[in-house]
Amino acid sequence: MHVGRSLSSFYYWHPKGAFLSWAPDDLEFLVPFHSASRNEFLHTPGEQSDKSLAGGMGVLTDVLAEVDPSHKVDIREEDPEQTTVRILEMLRILKYKPGPDTSSVAFRQALVQGDKNTIHPIIEWLFRNMADLKKRAYLAQYLVKVEVPVDILSDADVSTLYEQYEQLMEDFKSLHKESEALKNSGYSTAELRSDLETMEREKDIVIKRIERMQKKVESVANREAMLSAAHTLRLEREREKELANQKQDQQTALNHAEQRVGRLQQQLKDARQASTGATSEGRGDDIT
Repeated sequence: MHVGRSLSSFYYWHPKGAFLSWAPDDLEFLVPFHSASRNEFLHTPGEQSDKSLAGGMGVLTDVLAEVDPSHKVDIREEDPEQTTVRILEMLRILKYKPGPDTSSVAFRQALVQGDKNTIHPIIEWLFRNMADLKKRAYLAQYLVKVEVPVDILSDADVSTLYEQYEQLMEDFKSLHKESEALKNSGYSTAELRSDLETMEREKDIVIKRIERMQKKVESVANREAMLSAAHTLRLEREREKELANQKQDQQTALNHAEQRVGRLQQQLKDARQASTGATSEGRGDDIT
């Protein structure tokens, strides 16, 4: 970006009104202007009038509206203090940092005064990071916590609701991570759509084959009798398959039973041998 160029050098007229076109490198961006005061803000050097001050805040509001649509407001119908608070809060959420030599008080005062040297760098920063800032603004809707005073949180019901609120926030984080992982996994909806289209074509082919077979069958003599016989044959084959499965299940059960019988017979044999040995030892003790 040509930092040395003034913001007004990117300004041109459009049949439907004036627009600000900021096109650093490959970035092209348009911000609509709705009043002459914004034109004055961009083009009037030196001292700024009240109109140009409003225009400066209006330009900044328009750019912020591209980041977050909730900022699409007409500042002429908004209280100036509310405008300042809204913009400062949004810049805080977007993590904008003024120069290291600028205090927060001085920054706020310059913003209220519509200082071009303060507003121009903000607009430039917004344009440079538009994609990332849009994502940050979207996430902020769900991840910026609502501050609740401690004395109110001491209420049991409020505390329970706040815990649920925090849990929902954590759930959103997890779902967002999963969504981002899916987007970056190479999963393509275009491929899925292509597969569905292929399946639809194959389905049409099968339907046409069935229709051709039906036409052939309709011209065959004794069609009803043959269809009935085919139906009976299909049922018998299904029955045969079912009986084969039952036979296999019974054979498996028989094998398990035979194995169990074998184990029991071995246990019985071992028990008899142990009993015989114990009896012989007892008789030997009696003789002694």
